[in-house]
Amino acid sequence: EEIAVNDCSKGNMKEILGALSEKDERLKIIDNEVNRGLLHTRIIGSKQATGDYISFVDSDDYIDKDFYRLMINKMEETDSDITICNHVRKNGDRKYTSSLLFNTNDDTYDGEEFYDMYFKQTGRNIRYHLLWNKLIKIDIWKKVLQDAEKIKDRIVMTEDFAFSSLA
Repeated sequence: EEIAVNDCSKGNMKEILGALSEKDERLKIIDNEVNRGLLHTRIIGSKQATGDYISFVDSDDYIDKDFYRLMINKMEETDSDITICNHVRKNGDRKYTSSLLFNTNDDTYDGEEFYDMYFKQTGRNIRYHLLWNKLIKIDIWKKVLQDAEKIKDRIVMTEDFAFSSLA
């Protein structure tokens, strides 16, 4: 399923999403009455999710057709709760892969080893704390969501830290 949350976007986003949903019934559309910001919009959308996994694609992101298939295969192969991927950055006509890990091997972390890697990386890699590069088991997400819903303020920057620090 795909869930698109229109957070009072300017322009014709409502019409674009309506046309897309006519072509694919798996697309659920939510229109916020007022602009809630990214944090609360993700909460609103994720509460409608019914699948086994959850992932987020922001308005400035692009995902390849194999993205979810590869991520799900890796999660099932490693029995992971969260999978983090590399990404391709585009600068004009140039594209290059940006690795999120300190090495490019397939790394799997468990228990305390995960916390050491994740929280003690001394700021060298902010992308550990972003959501757009992850696939998360829905039961893990729902645990995080309980605490994220307690945040009432509108967060303007680094909204992803509210989720990653709770995970």
